[in-house]
Amino acid sequence: MNDSLILLSAQRLADIPKELWYIFLPVTEKESEQCGINIYMFDLRKKERDEVMSIQRKYNLPLRPNETMRQTLIKLNIKKLKRK
Repeated sequence: MNDSLILLSAQRLADIPKELWYIFLPVTEKESEQCGINIYMFDLRKKERDEVMSIQRKYNLPLRPNETMRQTLIKLNIKKLKRK
């Protein structure tokens, strides 16, 4: 498994009480790899969600954190076209 994914997994576990670690710790190598991938994908989605929310706030769009960047940019372009 990629060392950076292991480190990321360990950092995530640091925020969880030790009594609950057994729920999140993978048992097999395959589960361990999947856990690392899931954490990586979660972080990518979190980063995109933060960017989307930032754009929505900046341009006074309705705050919808689950929108994709594409959807947000489409709404922004529509808003700009309505101004003209």
